[in-house]
Amino acid sequence: MLYRKNLPSWERWVRSIVALALVGVALWLAPTAIVQWLSIISALVLLVTGMVGYCPACHLMGRKPQ
Repeated sequence: MLYRKNLPSWERWVRSIVALALVGVALWLAPTAIVQWLSIISALVLLVTGMVGYCPACHLMGRKPQ
């Protein structure tokens, strides 16, 4: 395994749900296309880290694996 999971399962679920909600909000409420694309990219990052269970930013901040 190339990495050790550093996100607990509850946080993985929360990240995935927030990512899906963010995509929905971006598609319906974003005022400009740039804001819409930035929101969708942020949602994809949240979704991928939620599915994989590893967050590089948490690793850089010193979060220990669960």
